[in-house]
Amino acid sequence: MQCEMDLSRLEIQQKGALLAELEGELGSEKARYKRLKSEIARLEQRTERLAVVLKQKEDEIEQLEEILVDRDNVIEELERQIGDLAEVQSVHS
Repeated sequence: MQCEMDLSRLEIQQKGALLAELEGELGSEKARYKRLKSEIARLEQRTERLAVVLKQKEDEIEQLEEILVDRDNVIEELERQIGDLAEVQSVHS
């Protein structure tokens, strides 16, 4: 009977130690969860800022492409005018 009681006490001590260990792990995991949650929030904010910057850059590229098209049109018109002038000058020569 004494042996059974000693075994029961030993089991209780072991389970108590295991419980304390698991509570420690739970505390560590909760802290890790909070850190990860905070990091995710920070990364989401950064992603939102970068999305705004990306949109601005896309708009800038679009504007630059429009400027290039306009420039190409001006160049084509100038080349046409030069060709017309060359024809006029060859007729008068």
